[in-house]
Amino acid sequence: MWIRALQLFALLVLIAPVNALLLACLYSRLLFFIISIVLLVSWTLIHSNRMRARGEVRLKYEELPDPAVLSLGLLK
Repeated sequence: MWIRALQLFALLVLIAPVNALLLACLYSRLLFFIISIVLLVSWTLIHSNRMRARGEVRLKYEELPDPAVLSLGLLK
């Protein structure tokens, strides 16, 4: 619960600068195009890294039957 609260707090802190940047983009075409290009390049890099990493993460299935009694492994 604390981690989620900290994430929301960080989101609240970031809202003001993003709002100011978007407001500045409304009044400046050059800034709008610069921000658009930065966002497009960052999205492309993130997407390509995610697609490249998708092939590395494989699921492994074990075709073993379930044991008759499931133990918690407390007595070791």
